[in-house]
Amino acid sequence: MPTDSASHRERLHAARQALLEPHPSDGAAMERLSSPEPGSAPPVRPAPFPWEEIALQLGRRWWQRHPANAAARLAHPALARLAATHPATLIAGAATVGAIAMLVKPWRLLSVTAVAAALFKSSDVADWVTLLASSDKNKDETSAARKDRR
Repeated sequence: MPTDSASHRERLHAARQALLEPHPSDGAAMERLSSPEPGSAPPVRPAPFPWEEIALQLGRRWWQRHPANAAARLAHPALARLAATHPATLIAGAATVGAIAMLVKPWRLLSVTAVAAALFKSSDVADWVTLLASSDKNKDETSAARKDRR
């Protein structure tokens, strides 16, 4: 049991040192923390749901076509620079935006129907139906190919 507490102390010390490092941009601090202990099994990812891949594709496609995606891509370099030089300012700005949003509550100005119409434009729905149809076709072709191999 003493070796377990010693290894926990070492990991705690490494975590504290990583927090004290100014910018672990080289990844060395994170690598020390994430490296598995000798003899331990790697983490196992649970089996995906059957619809998980389709849901991820739909979400990615929706986000690629969303107007906020363009704004996010434009703001990313400036926010990354700000986060690297003044992280406290970025956090304070995010807290300010969140506080203003809680005071104004802009979501109460929109009806559920308007939000649903904005999210599910006719072109997006048609695109999703096409994606779902193509994924079912791909599954049929894949299962037929597996049966042929047997």
